[in-house]
Amino acid sequence: MYVSEEDRRGLALLGRLAIFEFIVVPVVLLVVASLLPRSWETIGGEARLMVYILFVISLVEPLLYHVIERSILSRQRRNAARAQTPGGLFRSLALIRMSLVMPIYIYGFVAFLVTGWWDALLSFYALAAVWCVVVWPRESHFRRLLERLEGP
Repeated sequence: MYVSEEDRRGLALLGRLAIFEFIVVPVVLLVVASLLPRSWETIGGEARLMVYILFVISLVEPLLYHVIERSILSRQRRNAARAQTPGGLFRSLALIRMSLVMPIYIYGFVAFLVTGWWDALLSFYALAAVWCVVVWPRESHFRRLLERLEGP
């Protein structure tokens, strides 16, 4: 379970990418939302329903990662000759995890554009922040992947 210097550099790069994706992009979307004119009329039930549906999707969407990870790891074990390095595999899986969280910010922004509700936007952002903590690329995640690759 040795973590090489190259793997540490890859983790550092993923950390910088995570900062950009999970902090910079949402702040930019918040700034854009604050600059928009507030001229929404009373919204109908369809818009409320859309917000609730998007929120439920946001709750479960990052869980798709486990299905994707199982598929990739089984393919990795079957094709050992063409398998990725553990560091490359971890980077790929981390990018997939992060890409499943990013839409939650976008859903919140869309909900705000449709409804004008700041609380909808902030609810999505709070949920995305929780998922960010869960999926943030860490060395412990890399070590766990190494254990899974070495295991049966």
